[in-house]
Amino acid sequence: MDNTHTNITRTPATKTIHNYQYKLVHKQQLDLSEDEQNKITQKIGKLLQRIVYMSWLNPHTRELLHLEWQRLRTLSKQSKKAPKVSKMSRDYNSSKAGHNQQLIKDINTAFTEAYHLSKKQGGLRTAAKLIKETNLHPLYFVSNERIPIMESHNDKTLAVIDEMNELRKLLVRRVMLIASQLSLEKFQQLAGEVIDYPDLLQVALLAAYDGSLIFDGDRDSVWTSFAHRRIKNSISKFVADNSRTVSVPRNKIDKFGPVREAIDIVGMSDYAAIATETNRINAAKKKESSNRKLKPSEIFTAQKVEEYLTYITEGMSLDNIVNESSEENREIALVETLSKEGYSPEDLADEAMAARSLRRMLRDYLGETRYEIMSLRWGLDEKFPEMQEYNAVMEIYRYRNPGKKLHRIQIKKLEEAVIKQLKEESPRELKELWVTYNALRTRGE
Repeated sequence: MDNTHTNITRTPATKTIHNYQYKLVHKQQLDLSEDEQNKITQKIGKLLQRIVYMSWLNPHTRELLHLEWQRLRTLSKQSKKAPKVSKMSRDYNSSKAGHNQQLIKDINTAFTEAYHLSKKQGGLRTAAKLIKETNLHPLYFVSNERIPIMESHNDKTLAVIDEMNELRKLLVRRVMLIASQLSLEKFQQLAGEVIDYPDLLQVALLAAYDGSLIFDGDRDSVWTSFAHRRIKNSISKFVADNSRTVSVPRNKIDKFGPVREAIDIVGMSDYAAIATETNRINAAKKKESSNRKLKPSEIFTAQKVEEYLTYITEGMSLDNIVNESSEENREIALVETLSKEGYSPEDLADEAMAARSLRRMLRDYLGETRYEIMSLRWGLDEKFPEMQEYNAVMEIYRYRNPGKKLHRIQIKKLEEAVIKQLKEESPRELKELWVTYNALRTRGE
């Protein structure tokens, strides 16, 4: 990225423009119940199946799909690093041992049989049904991202694609609020950067729109939760790719996940103890996912732990995208794995342990609903670790609990009642833990 740009100065006028843009997006928010969202996603799924079926009946699009399958087969035979046939599947998942190999067999069988059936008298529709059931990735049929198929569709297929895309837009409008909120929050963290709020908002909305194509209500969580994760990860990746921070090797960052988990368990007192716990965590994950033992190169020593912790405290960008664990595909920003930038690993570990204990004790004491609201208000929520205004608490709660009502005045009254209860009735250990956590959190301020 070109680093010669002048840093953005956030004048009152700039802030006003961003607030105006933020409010415009809010007006587009569409309130849909979970049942309404489910009906829309089910209809999208049915329309997508029709599109796949119609694509195989069309000789032009059928030929494109068959040629792409042949291309991937040829490339994978020529080089181990080439994309595999399994990438054609919507079910592609590199974290499950043997899963993608089975996908390759299934896709090869489906294309071989469908191609021969299509040549036989009366076999074309049977072949189209076979391809429809193969669960190929939707991008092969409704965009030119994988193959140039859009220009080869007939008018009937294009009409179905348009109908499906209108439904996808409804799902995007359902998460406009969270898209704008996450974009604005990330923008406010980027003082001096050349990334602007509209850039982040565009990334967020595109992530939601793309996600509406692959969301599966039968296997994934509810649409709003799925979209929230996808938007947040896409924004973090965009910032990591376009910010002017020091680059750290990706493999170094990805391997930090198990170290972080080990620190959560054993603390920071002994690098050797962290290494032992990290190896235990890694070994369990390898056994579960791949049914194998750790390789010598995967074993951590006290020296290697210290090396990774050094990377964390020496200028690493917290917007770097990392794997949540060594065996998972889901990617998150490093900032989600740490409490605050600029503190030593010992400080981070102490604060993290105090926060976990406080969350657990408060949840038991207040009950699930009251805790959910107060954790947002007081900055104890794991996804929103800063104190939230009443309006923000209201919006996040409604987003997480579709159909449930919560108003600003209710939050204020609840907070007053909870504070009074804590002062009068809370056990001594809860009060002491609260004091300890706040002392750790506000050190240096």
